[in-house]
Amino acid sequence: MTTLTRAAQLGGLAKDMLLLKQKPDDARLRAKVVHRLASLRGLPRKVGQVVDTVDLGSSTPSLPELADTGPVLSAAEAARAIRASLGTDPQHLFAEFDPAGIGASIGQVHRARLPDGRAVAVKVKYPDIEGSSHWICRRSSGSRFPSVV
Repeated sequence: MTTLTRAAQLGGLAKDMLLLKQKPDDARLRAKVVHRLASLRGLPRKVGQVVDTVDLGSSTPSLPELADTGPVLSAAEAARAIRASLGTDPQHLFAEFDPAGIGASIGQVHRARLPDGRAVAVKVKYPDIEGSSHWICRRSSGSRFPSVV
């Protein structure tokens, strides 16, 4: 997704969210907002989860669709992201690597085991949010790896 496309989608999301505030019972509009938040992944999805909970004043979300992890990268896509970031394939880095990832807001998590036997979680960022979340991953993890933290 290009930066211009993402900006246009964010603008459309802002417009739809304002309309939803005025028409909270509009199921079609609500579905459109949820779809936009979910498809944008990353920070917009996380903001949607927080706003949903805060607006209700409870810990039970009214938009459970945003809590779902959504689509994950295929094993080949995850391996490609790891290879691009670390310079080699997962099978060369880990004694064990589970190719089935669990989706998260800005990426997905894979179970792995280091050659020394330690169990680790390998976080792989979704490629379409590279520019928008690069600094978040670097700040939160202190990692020197831009796509795998």
